[in-house]
Amino acid sequence: MGRARSLAHNMDSNAPVHEPDPSPLERPAPASLADGSRRALPHRAIAADRQAGWLTAAIISGPLLCALSLAWLFAGFPLWANLLLTGTWLALVGLFIWLNVHFVVLEHRYKSWQLSPDSIDLRQGVIWRRVTSIPRSRVQHTDVSQGPIQRSFDLATLSIHTAGTEYAKVDFRGLDHGTAIAIRDDLLDPEGPDGI
Repeated sequence: MGRARSLAHNMDSNAPVHEPDPSPLERPAPASLADGSRRALPHRAIAADRQAGWLTAAIISGPLLCALSLAWLFAGFPLWANLLLTGTWLALVGLFIWLNVHFVVLEHRYKSWQLSPDSIDLRQGVIWRRVTSIPRSRVQHTDVSQGPIQRSFDLATLSIHTAGTEYAKVDFRGLDHGTAIAIRDDLLDPEGPDGI
């Protein structure tokens, strides 16, 4: 009986229809990003950077381990030299682990962007922090690119090419792909300030 009443209620044309919220990948970017608000990168940028870091660690430390094993077996180095090489390899692996577990989170914490009607400000850096402010009048063109890891996390790198400055190209990676497209379109809006 309760189920029949529920079905009748759902068939009522006046009953409100509740559709599930779209997933984060399906949500459209805000209509205007140029409101001067400082925005952080999506949290999945940490997972993407970690995946790239583990891949880099495997590519570097794997062949080094093979070379170290061959040195132990065939090079005839004294024991202290073999132990020194092994300790160096372990230190390198420890550095990779620390970078992928802790440094990536710090990098994410200090990375943000802000788009205003006049410029775009990009903040990044953990040890050496950098704020790059690019006036819209200097923007020549922009690119949005994705590598395979970024594509799997729906992230992108926004490249801004500028006119008449020392740094003619600025890259900002880890943005949501839809947001990067929206920033690109907003910076090159023909109704906005002329960038050329």
